[in-house]
Amino acid sequence: MVCVAMEQVWRKYPKARLHLFNCNDPKMEATFKALMNHNKWFTFLRTISGPVADVNLLLNRGDIVVSGLFPLYARSIEAFGANKPLVCPGYHEHADYPYPCDPTVESMANAIIKAWEERGWPARQWAEQHHDVAETVTQCVDVYGRYL
Repeated sequence: MVCVAMEQVWRKYPKARLHLFNCNDPKMEATFKALMNHNKWFTFLRTISGPVADVNLLLNRGDIVVSGLFPLYARSIEAFGANKPLVCPGYHEHADYPYPCDPTVESMANAIIKAWEERGWPARQWAEQHHDVAETVTQCVDVYGRYL
């Protein structure tokens, strides 16, 4: 879904680029490479890579963090901490978030385009106002306690 959405973004912004990270399974990597070649996505899909040693460094180098996870979301706090907007169909924590999307190609593409056009949106300030890391840790400890 992310790649097809990015194709729509690329049509509007031909310099847009997508970098896929955390493709840990060789079959997943092979699938993305086959899709890239078959669909000629090499015009915008520039990186297909496995695990990242320093996630914060990676996030700081990007413009927007995009995740296809649904109904969950990942890397939101880190993305906001790096002052980057998050586009993820699973992120519906607050009704006033400016870049929500549904799990559809069009919705995700529109959210990416809007985030790009509103570069400079204060993501770190959003995190400070809407997320409490202490509460996140408490919830994590509760989850770990159920399974350990």
